[in-house]
Amino acid sequence: MSGRAACRLSSAVAVTIPNLLTSLRIVAAPVAGVAILRGHLEVALVLFVAASVTDGLDGLLARVLHQQSRLGAFLDPLADKSLLLACYVALATVGKGPAWLTATIVVRDVLIVSAVYLIYRRIGRFTMAPSLPGKVTTFLQMATVAALLVKGWRGPVIPFALGGLYVTTALATVISGIHYITVGMRLAEEGSG
Repeated sequence: MSGRAACRLSSAVAVTIPNLLTSLRIVAAPVAGVAILRGHLEVALVLFVAASVTDGLDGLLARVLHQQSRLGAFLDPLADKSLLLACYVALATVGKGPAWLTATIVVRDVLIVSAVYLIYRRIGRFTMAPSLPGKVTTFLQMATVAALLVKGWRGPVIPFALGGLYVTTALATVISGIHYITVGMRLAEEGSG
């Protein structure tokens, strides 16, 4: 196989360093969740921090190496959601995280996925770039998981600070959910008109 054909094959299946890093985050999600459920919070914390670092690294590498792909654009938010949901659900299940915050995050994600599905069914396509509210929400959700893992492993963190982080994360989650659904509805109206 010539170098040119190998290059076409690689770009067709989107096997790139950034996509491999993103795939590792997807694999880390259930492993971190199981570690939490089994009481190995230090293992979950290491996995979570490593996966969170690769969240920024994969995007940076994709831009620097000119390896951006549609697959990567699809996998990146899937990896974020998988990791966060696995950790939030596991933490709530073992009583190490607030169930109300987990429910807020799950409901928001279900509503967004449902809206995307309905919009796609209506206009036959759907693309939306990550937004500032979405990025802030992801950062806060990741910071909250890290704080909960540290608290569960090492003991109390500053209680009022953790409570403030819960509320801030919940508000950002709701605001970004409303933002994404509003933008999606506007795109659906423009696309069907």
